[in-house]
Amino acid sequence: MRRPPLVSVIVPAYRATRYIGEALDSVLAQTVQDFEIVVVNDGCPDTPAFEQALAPYRSRIVYIKQENQGPATARNTAIAGGSGTKYIALLDADDKWEPNYLEAQLATMEADSTIDVLYCDAFLFGQPSSKPRSFMEACPSHGEVTVASLINQTCNVMISVLARRDSIVRTGLFDPEFCGNEDFDLWVRVILGGGKIAYHQRALVHYRQQPHSLSANRLRMCNGYLAVMQKLLRRPDLSGTDQDVIRSRMVYVRALIAWEEGMRAVASGNSSEAAAKLQAANQVLHNRRLTALIAALRVFPWVAIPVYRVRQRLSGAR
Repeated sequence: MRRPPLVSVIVPAYRATRYIGEALDSVLAQTVQDFEIVVVNDGCPDTPAFEQALAPYRSRIVYIKQENQGPATARNTAIAGGSGTKYIALLDADDKWEPNYLEAQLATMEADSTIDVLYCDAFLFGQPSSKPRSFMEACPSHGEVTVASLINQTCNVMISVLARRDSIVRTGLFDPEFCGNEDFDLWVRVILGGGKIAYHQRALVHYRQQPHSLSANRLRMCNGYLAVMQKLLRRPDLSGTDQDVIRSRMVYVRALIAWEEGMRAVASGNSSEAAAKLQAANQVLHNRRLTALIAALRVFPWVAIPVYRVRQRLSGAR
């Protein structure tokens, strides 16, 4: 009998038909081949086309199909359906790895048995109008990964991690309650459970940015972060210091939500709602440009709103 693989590569898929081949090719090109690939079709609306794109890979993957339940459940399904003995590696279906991703990540994890989750830097791509930069340039990581550094986002865990299977299972897997913030919730729970998350700055992943992805919806992401923090405050084992950090961050996130809602009101032409929302946000953010916009909305809304729309069109065209 063939022994189980060392690594289960977890690939949830929804609306990923265009990219799934690139993702799977990047896994199959790895310099370390001791892995299995588990692809979960999470209710893809174009399943016939998706399965046609998978056809050349079917002999090399474990394929599971389910009704759409979101990325948390899809990843949990893949983890349960995999047979990797020691590690799970997360890869979104529209991203891809450098050929030495597994080799480099495994070398670090095998050398340090205290690490439960390891993430790296990534090349950001997919937005031709954006200036080239890496994940850690956009979302830096500084210092030790703790509850406070995760909450304050001084450490931001890249989704394409290598993790010890037993640690993720012991932590309770991904919470299906969240859609778009399920990974953030899991990383905080790993730390609270006594686990260790580490990182390095080698860019081993290509992270695709898409305008309609879950992470691109700032209002939804902020509300999701708020929900995760509300869940954390219900934990009896949370220290007083971490409670203070979370409550402080919640004030800031609520200000970001008000800012986003205010800018949406500007875009829709509702100057009074926009001014009220932005004023609420600015009581926390203290932004000079925001102060000027609020004043313009209250005094010259017929000028401020068209100017804003023109600037948005110009920034989108760059």
